[in-house]
Amino acid sequence: MMGDCPCKQLAKFGIYIGEDCKDVDVFILTRQTIFFGAKEIIPTLLHSIKFTLLSLARCHGVATNSIVRGQISAEESTYFKILASYEDWQAADPARKPCVQQGSQSAAPWDGTDKHKLLWLCHLPELLAIIKQNSEVARSAPATSSSAPPGLAQRAGQQRNSNVALVTLAPKLWETGSLHIVISAPRQEYSRWRMTLEPAVKLEEDQVEAEYFGILL
Repeated sequence: MMGDCPCKQLAKFGIYIGEDCKDVDVFILTRQTIFFGAKEIIPTLLHSIKFTLLSLARCHGVATNSIVRGQISAEESTYFKILASYEDWQAADPARKPCVQQGSQSAAPWDGTDKHKLLWLCHLPELLAIIKQNSEVARSAPATSSSAPPGLAQRAGQQRNSNVALVTLAPKLWETGSLHIVISAPRQEYSRWRMTLEPAVKLEEDQVEAEYFGILL
């Protein structure tokens, strides 16, 4: 039952949630679920919970201070050092503003924490390559209607192609990234903060450090 599904390994949450269940189908545990032995119960429950949790993680709203860009070094691959957040980008003077602006609708209290949240990470060059690919597809769009003004028709075609490309590339982008549980995430109002992750981020062998794009889910 369940083949090589990692849910059978009873690994720590941070490892279990980010590993691919390979060829095991998605299913939800119900009262009608049939087990062929007591050893099947816990792995089946874990597999069902993983599906439910990841489904919720991918469909809820994300606050601007939960979209971050940071750095990871090979020597400390469990630490994600925050360089900036989306809210920084929105601020008039990011260099003098805290990472989370007090008083904003998305700001969390400064005695709060991102501990125990799920963090999706994507290597920044890979993210930029996918965005570039999406832009190239959109720019290659033909005019949608010969009766419309050429400029307007071209823009309409580009928008249509952009929407199609996003639908196609979104799953690829999600699969390109990795999931991590935030073990600790102390914040300070006027300095960048650092998150401790599980599992550690795997850098390429020749990389000393790398930048990542992250979303707290």
